[in-house]
Amino acid sequence: MALADPAWAPDWTVDLPFYPLRISRVFGPSDEKLYRPSSSAQPQVRFLDGSKRLGVQLRLLGEVVSGNIPWPPFRGNEESTRVAFRRTLIADTLNDERSSPDDLQRYVAWFTRPDTQAKSVEKLHETGGEVSEISSAEYSSMLPALLAEFAHNRDIHRDRTQDKDNENFFAAIGTAGKGRVLFLNTNGFIGLGPRSLRNGDRVCIPVGGDVLWLIRPVELDVYEFVGECYVDGLMDGDVPMPPDSLKEIVLA
Repeated sequence: MALADPAWAPDWTVDLPFYPLRISRVFGPSDEKLYRPSSSAQPQVRFLDGSKRLGVQLRLLGEVVSGNIPWPPFRGNEESTRVAFRRTLIADTLNDERSSPDDLQRYVAWFTRPDTQAKSVEKLHETGGEVSEISSAEYSSMLPALLAEFAHNRDIHRDRTQDKDNENFFAAIGTAGKGRVLFLNTNGFIGLGPRSLRNGDRVCIPVGGDVLWLIRPVELDVYEFVGECYVDGLMDGDVPMPPDSLKEIVLA
């Protein structure tokens, strides 16, 4: 009996339900990394005993969770939490580049304008809720509604404005959010990952990798590859990691 294809092997016969997070670097002229979550330049990957399994060195972080969890202290205040939420919606990318402080300031201002603000977010604030208080399950259900509302606003205002930011920001949200959902993990970070993610999936930083992964435990130290993900605050390797987070796991 033929062995099933491993979860880490791409299936070129199906259409991707999302755009790669670094799509401009995958298909564009530049090979410069868009994200730098790992301080190592070289991936540490090996085939195990001639099998279809891969041994991968990575930093294993928290789990995807569906319940309420506290945001970590480094967020500082509620405003920085809201900015993190809005930055995650675009995977911190505008016009195929990482957003600059000026870009981000304009984007946050645009996000809160009456003609662009999504009703679901506006209602959240009106009822006294804040993005740091809702559960991962609520985050997961929020993104499809946000995308639909933003697309509606874009179509309404497309012919009535010459504001280039409108098109840029709408495009950034649509590209990053297509086929993805928001999630929280047990470390208190907000992330953007494939719709197929589940409670208990693990966030990890592959050694030498240029994007984060979500992996799913199968058995002890054996995982399936779920997909790439964006996690705000972890994409540039600027968060100290505990020494015991580095380990080799098996991708089946």
